[in-house]
Order: sequence, then C-alpha cells, then structure tokens
Amino acid sequence: MSISRVSGQSTGVSDAGTSLDAVHAVYPHNVTSGNLLVMGVVLVGSSAADYATTSNFTKGAGSATLGTITQDASYSSSDFQLVTIFSAPVTGSGDCTMVLQETTTMGFASIALQEYTGADVSVTRLDGTSVGTGTSLTPATGTVTAPSQGGAFFGGLAYDNEGAAVFVNGPGYNNVYNTTDSYDYLPCSFQDHLTSSGDTSNASWAITGITAQLYSAALAVYKATAGGTITSTYDTPYIYIGGQWQTVIGAYRYNGSSWDSAKTAQEYISGTWQ
Repeated sequence: MSISRVSGQSTGVSDAGTSLDAVHAVYPHNVTSGNLLVMGVVLVGSSAADYATTSNFTKGAGSATLGTITQDASYSSSDFQLVTIFSAPVTGSGDCTMVLQETTTMGFASIALQEYTGADVSVTRLDGTSVGTGTSLTPATGTVTAPSQGGAFFGGLAYDNEGAAVFVNGPGYNNVYNTTDSYDYLPCSFQDHLTSSGDTSNASWAITGITAQLYSAALAVYKATAGGTITSTYDTPYIYIGGQWQTVIGAYRYNGSSWDSAKTAQEYISGTWQ
C-alpha cells in the first residue's frame, strides 16, 4: 500500500517571548483513525539536553485519541538549536491540538504538523534516522534508505538567527512548514518526501538571503504499510469414473480396464504403466 499525505493537514506555528510557557499547534481538519501523525519541533535551549520530549510534547486538546507518541529523531548544534521529530498513530478520529510545554528557558519554539495515510502505525514504524550539523548555506542530513514497500522521509532544520532566511526544499521534497522571521523566531524548515520503493535520500536545503550560519538537522523515515497477502479459492477438481464423479487426489490414467492413480506423470505402454 502506498503512503500519501492527507490533503490540507500540513501546517505549523511559531512563537517567541522572554517567558514562553507553551506553544499550541492545531491540525486544520479532523485526524483520521488508522493514520499516522508526524510532528517536528524546533526550539532554542540552554544545553544539548533541552530537547522536546514525550514528557513535554503531548496532545493538548481535541476529541481525537492517539496511541503512544514516540520521540524518533533529535539533534542539537553546539549553539543548542534543538530539532526533534515525533510520531503517533491515530486511534480515534477527531480534532487534535498538540502542545509543547516549557521545560527550560524557551525563547523560541516552532511546531510542524503532518498526517499520512497508508503508513505503518505499529511500534516498528520508524525505519531509520539521520542527523547533520555544520555551517553552510546547503545544510543536510545524512542519507537513509527507505524499506522496499516505500515510506515517508520527514526532515527538520533549525538555523542560527541572522537576517531573513529563504529556504528551498531539497529535490523531491514537499514543504510542510517553515518560518523565516529571525527577528522574532529561530529560522526553521520542515519538509517531507514520499516514496513507493526503497529509495535512498537525505533531507537537504538551499538557503538564500543571509550568510552561512550554524544549523541542526534531523531526518526520520517511516514505513508504508506492507502489501497484503493475496489469497484465492478454487473448486476441488473432479473426474468421472465408473459412472460417478470422484475427487481427484492424484493424477489418474486409464490402464485399459480401470483408472489408476499416479503420483507422477506416467505413460501406459503394452498394458503396463511406465
């Protein structure tokens, strides 16, 4: 089964302040039972341990019910620009708001939201991860190979704040959410790429409008649902023998006076099966 984006569900939100307690992000439409939610968070911390985690990134409101939220990929630059990617299966349809609660001095925070149908929602749905950091106008993660049935590559980027960055998605990637107002928010970008086979890819960006800065990037790859087993039914074969229909268990041959059952193909020669 191929994986696909749910139309109209790519969105995000950013917030900033000297006393930022919480950031809320709302899915534009009801999420659907059986689908997979993938969510990215970017924030500035005071140490490399200040990632968003499943203890402070949760479902905040809404009638939808979710399975266990998992923290799938995380990375921090030396300036503590923190990127984290989460996922959760939808177990009950309804409206859904995700919330990031403050656990450190959080001056900037962004949340990106995406919903997929045809995705594996089991506990083994994550197929691979990669990260990247450096100072560059072409930031990127390392490469990951999707499973043979295909999947979704979801990448997140945090960029050091200087000027108004313009992000161009990598080849074959779709924009999920980005913000470029570095005077209020940490510039960040989230993008995804879908494949129906075992493609090898990385999350990459081209940035204009500023000079090269330090970045953090993370990539998580989620499996598509594997193809189902093909089954068929058929009638039991019959053969007409001695005035009645008999069930065919093996191969039958007429030996001149009666039908013989043979387990292998045989040939009747001079009154004897060969």
